Amino acid sequence: MKYCIYILTFLLSTPAFAQLYDPGSKIKFGVKTGLNFSSYFGNEFQNPRPRFGYTAGIYFRTKLSDNTHFHTELLGNYKGSNFKNEGANEYVKISSFHLDLPTYLVLAFKDNKHNVMFGPQFSRHLISSMYISGQSTAYADSVNFKPFSIDFGVAYQHNSKVVSTQFGVKMGITDQNGGVFFEDINPPTGKGGVIRLFSVEMALIF
Repeated sequence: MKYCIYILTFLLSTPAFAQLYDPGSKIKFGVKTGLNFSSYFGNEFQNPRPRFGYTAGIYFRTKLSDNTHFHTELLGNYKGSNFKNEGANEYVKISSFHLDLPTYLVLAFKDNKHNVMFGPQFSRHLISSMYISGQSTAYADSVNFKPFSIDFGVAYQHNSKVVSTQFGVKMGITDQNGGVFFEDINPPTGKGGVIRLFSVEMALIF
């Protein structure tokens, strides 16, 4: 958990990058911060429901042509899922911290005010906590996810000179199940089923 705090501190302590954003330049970099809405899907977990999380980081963009750009981000991302499991000794929430690296091709329209972005995201899972019904204490680092995963993202970005807005969705491509098994906790796990993550992000770009 300590290194997660270090990473978030670094990502959030870079507001000076926002001063270097120049709409007319070929290279742009700055700060991104926002909320996400995520949930696991697949056949390993039962009754998943969305939950809110937080994302923050930095981005870099370079111009390839008049209407295309390459855009990448380095994000600290709290994601996960709630679960509608209400019985005794059942898991009800999983919270995960990821270091995400989206890499997007950007198509620009109307003097670069409107952008459509798409491409893969490479994600490093760092830590997860699982919560059980009726208990306030989390089982830290108790979820056996694979350390690396790949998602595919699509986003829309509206640009302005000071603050831009971005809305996107990301769908897990690779299975994240690295041997999940919650002993004596219901609903049963350890079936070797598929676990993928779906998320929606709403962010401000400085």
